[in-house]
Amino acid sequence: MPFVPSLGVLAGLIVLAGVPISPTLISGMGLVRSLAPPARLTEGFAWATTGLSVGLMTGSAAAGWLAEHVGPADAFWAATVAALSAATLAAAGAPRLRRGPGVHPIGVVPGTVP
Repeated sequence: MPFVPSLGVLAGLIVLAGVPISPTLISGMGLVRSLAPPARLTEGFAWATTGLSVGLMTGSAAAGWLAEHVGPADAFWAATVAALSAATLAAAGAPRLRRGPGVHPIGVVPGTVP
């Protein structure tokens, strides 16, 4: 194990990595709720859930392939690069989410007065 000295430490790190999952999902769905027009809220939740599922599936498949064909250390590095890429994308998109209340990021919501 290239990153950890024992299986017990690895188990602890896996638990630590899993702790932020629930708050992240709650925050993400809260963003969907606040950004999606009311008439398309269900569709917004469906797209967010689909994106999460596709991302988890693709990441698991890629990490498994890398671990088998290249080595487990490289699979962990790929996950690290993916996490840093996601953080960069989130930081790049943050200004779009910092608008005043009632201002939709894609313009005026149909059925509302600007």
